[in-house]
Amino acid sequence: KVAFGRPGPQSISIVPFNGGEITQLCADCGQPRTWLADGSGLLYQRVSADGESLVGVLDLSGHTTPLLRSFQSALYSSSISRDGRWLALIERTAPSNHRVMVVPLRDRSPAPQSDWIAVTESGVRVDKPRWSPSGSFLYYVSDRDGFVCIWASRLDPATKRPVGAPKAVLHLHNANLSIESTNYLELSVADDKLVFNLAETAGNIWLAPSDR
Repeated sequence: KVAFGRPGPQSISIVPFNGGEITQLCADCGQPRTWLADGSGLLYQRVSADGESLVGVLDLSGHTTPLLRSFQSALYSSSISRDGRWLALIERTAPSNHRVMVVPLRDRSPAPQSDWIAVTESGVRVDKPRWSPSGSFLYYVSDRDGFVCIWASRLDPATKRPVGAPKAVLHLHNANLSIESTNYLELSVADDKLVFNLAETAGNIWLAPSDR
């Protein structure tokens, strides 16, 4: 199945991968983020009118279960490990203060914030943290070298704490191909590849004949 959201009232619907009838799961619950590994539901995110940031689980019957709520931080771009035990997301506490965080899940209940694990440091832009199939790496987008490129952090298999410095996976220092200018950036990790969208830009100067 494919899950997708709609603008306006943030409804979430699903449709069979090969086409067919569209089923609306919720009328106004938020934006879909990623499927749970067992296909029983998906993660969604929502920012309420009063500024509350929420990450939750939406099952295929349309039932929502909030996981994380915060008025102090923006929580978004969540993804879940294949074993269902770890949640990765972006925590933003100020306009320039983004961090990739890992939240332990215990029977689908998040650990207290004191147990959250900071994978990246403050002061750099980060977005779209995505798990490797083994759960040993987190891939994400960052401007830590002055350009918006794709990076990865190795994680301890048991604790998910970062091991060593982040490594560049793909440098994108060419103005013609840019992640930064992509309005709807997304990054997905398959077993043997990364899938992402790029914006291609070009400028042309034309020479035309003149009668003067």
